[in-house]
Amino acid sequence: MSAFNKYFLFVIGVLVQHGHAQTDFNQGLRNFLHDTMQEFPAWIRQQNLDPTIPIVRRTLLDISTSTFNLIGSLNNITLNGLSSEVQNVDATRVNTPFSLVDFYFFLDLGGLSGTYNATGTVGGFPIGSSSNSWSLSSTPFQIRFSEKFEIQNGYIRLLQNNYFTFEEEFHFRNVNGSLSGSFDGMFDNNTEQYEASILAEIADHMPFWVFGYESPSGQVKLFYSYVYAFLRNKFDVTPLTDVINWPGGPEPSSTTETPCQKIDLPESLDATEIDAFLQWAVAKYPEYRAEMDNLQKSRPLLVQV
Repeated sequence: MSAFNKYFLFVIGVLVQHGHAQTDFNQGLRNFLHDTMQEFPAWIRQQNLDPTIPIVRRTLLDISTSTFNLIGSLNNITLNGLSSEVQNVDATRVNTPFSLVDFYFFLDLGGLSGTYNATGTVGGFPIGSSSNSWSLSSTPFQIRFSEKFEIQNGYIRLLQNNYFTFEEEFHFRNVNGSLSGSFDGMFDNNTEQYEASILAEIADHMPFWVFGYESPSGQVKLFYSYVYAFLRNKFDVTPLTDVINWPGGPEPSSTTETPCQKIDLPESLDATEIDAFLQWAVAKYPEYRAEMDNLQKSRPLLVQV
């Protein structure tokens, strides 16, 4: 992070910790993500991305339980339901000091489909097929997005493929039997009684097959590029000051201090303006003097980014 960005975030930190912001940076970003992601389905429809084009890659299918075993591969994966309504956005994991955009969102209906090759047994009978189609979806369907960001000229700029997590990117939510789908040709009259339970097991394991086997470091993500492109466009046209002050969320707790005022920061600040504000901040809040002195000693010449 550049010296300018460190100073800018320090300024925001002073404002947040001492009640001079309408809301803290974390909460403003959470509110922004919650409202903005409601527009994601419409953007998907505009881009004609539901369903997405098939992803030409092979994903291992490997499962063994006390009831059945199945081994093979999932191929030509397509993502479905990205244009369905967003039920909820959970952005509690947002961490602005760590420059991290991190949230879950829940589609009303979503899932994956493709082709498969697999063989196995259940109840002593064979199951499986070659080059047949499959699909799985659930209500709701959960997707996680996480990425680092930096601040440039008063705007949040998402970095690309810069943050890797060891958590799966998506999950089927089989709420009250809401999971649906099929693996064409896998079952016959002798095995169709096991279909629902086997599909549920496959849905539970699929996020790890895609994430764990194919990408132990989390570098392969199916949904990432679509969410990234959408959010990048939104951040590019929304000044940081608007994000910080984005309305919504819980009301601030009551206080006997003077009511907070909205911050009207300029879209960019030069070194002189930053220094002037920091001098004011540490004069009003002496406990920050040590931090100010350390920054002054260690920083290089500030430059606009």
